Amino acid sequence: MLFNKTIVTTPPPIRKTILIATILFISLTVSIVIVFISRIDYDFLVRNISPILKYSFAENFDKPIRSIDVLEYDLELDVFQKNNFIRETAKIKLLALDKTSNEIELDLYDNFDIISVKINKEPASYYYKNNKIKIIKNDISKDTNSVEIVFEGKPKNLGIGSFWMEEKNGNQFLATLHQPIFASTWFPCKRFTTR
Repeated sequence: MLFNKTIVTTPPPIRKTILIATILFISLTVSIVIVFISRIDYDFLVRNISPILKYSFAENFDKPIRSIDVLEYDLELDVFQKNNFIRETAKIKLLALDKTSNEIELDLYDNFDIISVKINKEPASYYYKNNKIKIIKNDISKDTNSVEIVFEGKPKNLGIGSFWMEEKNGNQFLATLHQPIFASTWFPCKRFTTR
């Protein structure tokens, strides 16, 4: 029994077109990357790309050992756009998972002034440095807690645009693009779940 083999080859003009299209695509991609890099400074890349890369690899993720689980955020903002300034009340409902700890730790860039901190509607002691706010929790047996933090200041604009206010065509706007790691530039939160 004989088998009839048919060999399909791409005609030379189509091969040439594919080769030219591939070269153009690579050239365009390289050009876009060069333009993008030339418009930003290297501090921007180091400050914003390295944290993303650091937490993008599996060996940097431990099994989550969380001290809290956030259930709900309620953010009230007063925006003073001409001064790039906000006054915010952050109400956070959370579960305390670590019954041995008397602290609740949240991430918040330390360029703000804290006006008040309450836990379960009672004034609470806290310390605030190195982009962290640690709130002293007196009743560690309670599972669900409500935290209220009132603060004000100028949010940092990190990454691609974690928080910015602008005016375009006579219209003022505020925008955020803060995932995965820059939410704490404008509200207290848990950036990483491994603590």
